Amino acid sequence: MFNTVLFRTAGEIYSGFNSVEKKLNKIVKDLKADNILLVTDEGLMKTGLVEKVIRLLEYQEKIETFCDIESDPSIDTAQKCVDLIRKNNYNLIIALGGGSVIDISKVSAAVSCCNKDVMDYMGSDKVESKGLPLIAIPTTSGTGSEVTDRAILSDKREQSKKGLVSKHLLPDVAI
Repeated sequence: MFNTVLFRTAGEIYSGFNSVEKKLNKIVKDLKADNILLVTDEGLMKTGLVEKVIRLLEYQEKIETFCDIESDPSIDTAQKCVDLIRKNNYNLIIALGGGSVIDISKVSAAVSCCNKDVMDYMGSDKVESKGLPLIAIPTTSGTGSEVTDRAILSDKREQSKKGLVSKHLLPDVAI
């Protein structure tokens, strides 16, 4: 007997040479975003790639970065990102990086529109509704975080890893 399987993925997926250069600006315009948080890491900040992506969005009034993400991202780091989003009322999150960056971005985009802390959503299907729009731009291959409905975060207090699974974590766009 075969089991029924549900497959979910990002709303739109673009791939191919220069996809970011060809599509990002139009996608952002279509989302009517004017207060953007670009989530990345310190390593990518040093490469010039972050500046290149920001230049693609020069027409935007406000683009800020959050790059304080460790390689094994923690619940505390996700909460810091959520707090920043709530404080500054961003209306679009762009994740530029590997699985750690994208997981933090997915959780932050989903949870920032709610009144609870990140820890309250750990587990399956606890996020009640869609959060902020999210564009994921992976810079590594292998994790698939840009097209999945889950994020794995470290709980430093319990020295364990915990998952957050929700259809509301799926990026709107993956490039």
